[in-house]
Amino acid sequence: MNIDIRTLILIICITHLIQGMVFYHEYRVNKAYNGPGWWLLWSTSEVIGFFSFLLRDIPSILPLVIIVQNSAIFAGTIFLYVGIMRFMDKKVNLKEILTVFVAYVAALLFFLFVNNDIQIRLAIVTMALASTAFYTAFNLFKFKDRTISSYVTFFVAILILHGSVFAYRFVVILSSGPPVADVFSPTFFNVITFIDALIVSLLWTFGFVIMINQRLNTEMREAKNDFEMIFNASPEAVLITNIDDGCILGINQGFTSVTGYTMEESIGKSSLDLLWKNKDERKFIINEILQKGFCKNFEAIFRRKDDTEMIALISSKVFVFKGINCIISITRDITEWQVKEKKIIELNESLEKKVGIRTKELQELTNEQAANQIALLNLVEDLNEKTDQLELSASRLQSVNKELEAFSYSVSHDLRAPLRHINGFIGLLTSQFPDSLPEEGKIYLNTIQDSARQMGLLIDDLLQFSRSGRQEMRKSLVDMNLVFREVLKTIVSETGSREIEWIIHNLPSAYCDHSLVKQVWINLLSNAVKFTQRKEDTIIEVGYEEKEKECLFFVRDNGVGFDMRYANKLYGVFQRLHSGAEFEGTGIGLANVQRIILRHGGRVWAEAEPDKGAIFYFTLPKQNEIKQ
Repeated sequence: MNIDIRTLILIICITHLIQGMVFYHEYRVNKAYNGPGWWLLWSTSEVIGFFSFLLRDIPSILPLVIIVQNSAIFAGTIFLYVGIMRFMDKKVNLKEILTVFVAYVAALLFFLFVNNDIQIRLAIVTMALASTAFYTAFNLFKFKDRTISSYVTFFVAILILHGSVFAYRFVVILSSGPPVADVFSPTFFNVITFIDALIVSLLWTFGFVIMINQRLNTEMREAKNDFEMIFNASPEAVLITNIDDGCILGINQGFTSVTGYTMEESIGKSSLDLLWKNKDERKFIINEILQKGFCKNFEAIFRRKDDTEMIALISSKVFVFKGINCIISITRDITEWQVKEKKIIELNESLEKKVGIRTKELQELTNEQAANQIALLNLVEDLNEKTDQLELSASRLQSVNKELEAFSYSVSHDLRAPLRHINGFIGLLTSQFPDSLPEEGKIYLNTIQDSARQMGLLIDDLLQFSRSGRQEMRKSLVDMNLVFREVLKTIVSETGSREIEWIIHNLPSAYCDHSLVKQVWINLLSNAVKFTQRKEDTIIEVGYEEKEKECLFFVRDNGVGFDMRYANKLYGVFQRLHSGAEFEGTGIGLANVQRIILRHGGRVWAEAEPDKGAIFYFTLPKQNEIKQ
């Protein structure tokens, strides 16, 4: 049976219009969620894209139709991805996404108007749609939310299946080329694309609605659990009653402690019959609540289970419980306070002023307790606000981490490419035109090559400095003698024919990260070798001093030293106490040393005199101090 492609496309358009109405409803109802708005844009873009297919029979606007349909469909998949990320409260880089989209459209324009090649256009479109589907599936699985975890596998499977359809199309295009003469021809190559669009969009819409409902149910359940926890944890008597007849709907443990009535003896009973001594007092409270919405610090008399009277302060507020207009009341027993107040009045009738002061103090204490009761009623709302603040902080932290990763990537890849080009072209100049270049030009090229090499070293040091702050530390008991010998072997191999007298003391083991501390030794020993190169008799000493709570290591040399007035510049990035003409270097090594030692909880400092050498110290906490 042949499938009419135009009918199928029309069905897809109608389906997406219905989906758009569904997402518009979800967007209006659940504005707290960021996803439905983007999914509405997805449906709208898909309608535009697929409707454009029906205009392909008009030759005069065919190029415009091609651009609109492919741009709208790809934009729809991007909106789908952004909506999923936003629904899971994850940040997306819209600038990067816009850059990818612009590059996609530019490629379509080039292979339509400059070099009209339908095969390449199809390859670009299928590759973009497949890549977006796989990337969305990866991020959905990576950042899955616990509130929708049961549907993550379903969505990932659908996305992978969707991406596989376009991956198949891409393979067909690259291998033998598709039958592209007529897009409305009911071939398997054409039909599978539109069938996939119809089925996948229906499954996604169904899943999105269920996913939103699941999150709503989870959040409502968590809010209910939080309310019940706060409700039952209050030491005060908390009571929920029907505003009309006073029927008791809920009590907490504090209520049982104050009145003596258990939950079985209270639920379903009328508070008028069970508690109130004077029913007119409840009428007064009801009138107060109906006028203001709450009642604060009303003094009433209640009956306990043992038929004794209880004088209490009651604060109440109207709220909806299980679809019923109810009153939640917090009651504080002040019977003992009232008795004590009367005794004070009886025993101190002649001291009216003193009694007045004591009564005022008692009233202030009562007001403070009442304020705490009102604060308890609003605690549920405060919990939601705190949760939003925590989510915002987590989002900002993730954004900072992404920016740091992007910086590291840029430094390690983007900055190296120009340096490789510089060195490569300098090599070509000197090898292919050795006789054409004047001596002065060769000197200039050597200077450029030395500067490029220096910049490469600077990039390496910057990367190391960045990684040392983010690298996860894996501490263990490390033999410092072994670490030092590894570093020394490398240092000696790089010093060439220099004669250096090494004075090396036995070093203890320390609890630290092996790779990070190795970088500390590399930087300190390299500095000692560099700043002693003008000495005829070079002496470098490496040792250790025993301290009560820390291990103190040092590296001493007889090099050029420095003025202690500028010691505060030693550990800053790009800070140098000697010019680059005197001694090579990037000015990052000691900053890296300080960062690593501070992460271990140690200290770094130096002592020196000009032309009399320098000594650098660093400490590491002892293992027993770390455990404490």
